[in-house]
Amino acid sequence: MKLARVGVIAAAVLAVATLAWAQKTDFSGTWTLDAEASGAPAGGAPGGGGGRGGGGRRSDIRLKDDIVPLVQLNNGLELYRFRYKGSDRTAYVGVMAQEVQQIVPGAVWRDHDGYLMVDYDRIGLKFMTWEEWLARTGARSSLP
Repeated sequence: MKLARVGVIAAAVLAVATLAWAQKTDFSGTWTLDAEASGAPAGGAPGGGGGRGGGGRRSDIRLKDDIVPLVQLNNGLELYRFRYKGSDRTAYVGVMAQEVQQIVPGAVWRDHDGYLMVDYDRIGLKFMTWEEWLARTGARSSLP
């Protein structure tokens, strides 16, 4: 019982710390991730985008596993920790295209395979790995 309570408290602290870190106002009044956040590794990460740190990424929920909500931004977008299906076991932090489509439809399109892509630059966010997220928030990983 105590262990479960500690886990809930730790999750709440992480959520507050994450929210404080993840949101900052720019002059247009929109909320964005830290502009210095780097992108996924180069060389064809499953999310696409070639490791540019923004731009088009395969963000269709159908391509993702182990999805865990992290924080909801003031603009309505939610950030998640997830892994892409397949052999890449890297955990990432990003959005779900189906949700972005409801809030910023112009930032979402279908790729040649029919999966939804998100232009991270257009929504003012940076795609990053879970390890990068942890390094920026100072949190500890709960991943095995």
